[in-house]
Amino acid sequence: MPMIDFSAVKYHFSMLIIHFSVMMIDFSAVKYHFSMPIIHFSVMMVHFSVVKYHFQNE
Repeated sequence: MPMIDFSAVKYHFSMLIIHFSVMMIDFSAVKYHFSMPIIHFSVMMVHFSVVKYHFQNE
């Protein structure tokens, strides 16, 4: 195999690895972004039910 071909293959594989790692980072960011409102909403629901329970017992 010529040297030029080998460097092209190496470049191609490094590009794929970089692309894949960027996609993985992007995916985890999206997952984190979507989980934050869900966590926030559930915490608010728990807080609201605690407040409601507190007022019912007054």
